[in-house]
Amino acid sequence: MTATAVFSTSITSTIINKGVLSYEGSKIFIQKLIPTTVGLILYHRTDIDRSNFEQRNCNGLKFITFKRVVSNKVLKEICRWSMGVLDAFKKEYLKELHFMFVDVHDSFKILESFKFHFEYGNRNISHEKVSKCSLKTAVSELFKSITNINVEPLKDGMFIPYMCITYCDNVPLNYRAPHFNTDTEQDELANRLASNCKKFIRLGQTSTGFHTIKCQCCVPGWNPNSETVENSSIQEVHTSNQTELGTNEIVDSSISLFQTDLRVNNCSTPKKNTVIDVSDDDMEIESELNNIQQDSCETVIDITDVYDGKIDCVCLLKKKFFNIDLVECSYCCSLQHLPCLGYLFVESLEKKYICYRCKNEKLNISYRTLCRFRLLTAHTFFNGTFPDEVCDLIKPNIKNGFVRILKLNKVIQYVIDKYIVDDNNMDVFIEKVFPENLNIRSIKDLGIVGTNTKFL
Repeated sequence: MTATAVFSTSITSTIINKGVLSYEGSKIFIQKLIPTTVGLILYHRTDIDRSNFEQRNCNGLKFITFKRVVSNKVLKEICRWSMGVLDAFKKEYLKELHFMFVDVHDSFKILESFKFHFEYGNRNISHEKVSKCSLKTAVSELFKSITNINVEPLKDGMFIPYMCITYCDNVPLNYRAPHFNTDTEQDELANRLASNCKKFIRLGQTSTGFHTIKCQCCVPGWNPNSETVENSSIQEVHTSNQTELGTNEIVDSSISLFQTDLRVNNCSTPKKNTVIDVSDDDMEIESELNNIQQDSCETVIDITDVYDGKIDCVCLLKKKFFNIDLVECSYCCSLQHLPCLGYLFVESLEKKYICYRCKNEKLNISYRTLCRFRLLTAHTFFNGTFPDEVCDLIKPNIKNGFVRILKLNKVIQYVIDKYIVDDNNMDVFIEKVFPENLNIRSIKDLGIVGTNTKFL
């Protein structure tokens, strides 16, 4: 069986539109933008296997990025690293991401480097009014800048991709992004970036009003009529870390599975070369990826302990799911899944929320099934993958009905051995499942193809 990895990469019109409306919508937009941009860079700056890429179209905004399913070994690695990057961003620990290509014959030689700088705004109030149109324009300009880098692409087999991240000051001392190292020799990687990449060229800036990403690149031989900035931030961050945080490294680099030695200078013993142990696991990438989502949910405190006994939702599922918001009842302080209440974003909910128990509402089976259906749909939408962690807790007949409806609406398709989400159709489907009319009490009332499916 061919090992594959699944990317959640697509920027859609709904993602862009929601990105300027709320903090959570903005966060989801950025989580989609990061891997999409990395995919665009890989396509235009390397000649890596083209069968793993495809063109997307977001209301006239055309771009090329990863396919939903990739089989190339390099891209599967980058899929792993991207999950770690997104975990750090979701927790608001990510300050900078450096995506670089290192010479396969000389690990001290950085061929090209792309830098993403992240800024976080106020959760409740946008620091500036950003229109949907201006956000789409900013994304378009960023993608165009990357596409217009007119230097010969790097040849496959002549480079090793690498990621290096720096953290914000609020990062816990014991936090490490999944699939990233915190070994002391990684400090040398930051120093190497500072010495080899002297001048970065601005590619674009994307702001939702809640989050901002500034993108720059260092590509030798390319010097368009564009603003250049000196690369001092990495060195400053590194120095600040040594003086303020002591032994806690804020510079992490990706853990590679490629079968090669990557040699770097050890900071404490400059004359001695050390080897970062690199393994090439034979395990199927799917089994590894199955754990990534769970890994990215974990915090310093066990997530089960945090919510134990507090979740009392109409869906009867007492679990905190990945990328699904919980809301607290103003009276009893119990927690409910936001999608089960008919909302995708917490900003749409009334400020003083009261749960169904405190309202003494009597709920029938049809409404409970509707809530579970919405939870399944929201999980699929926000994570870009089939909602296995929810399906594992519900009856098989409800799961089968959910799958049937998604198939009929062309939201998912079965590829190799897993369900793959079609982002464009998901974009349309999500609007039908979460209409403005909150008086809907059953799945049939949604008017979606296939809702006559017998769930119970």
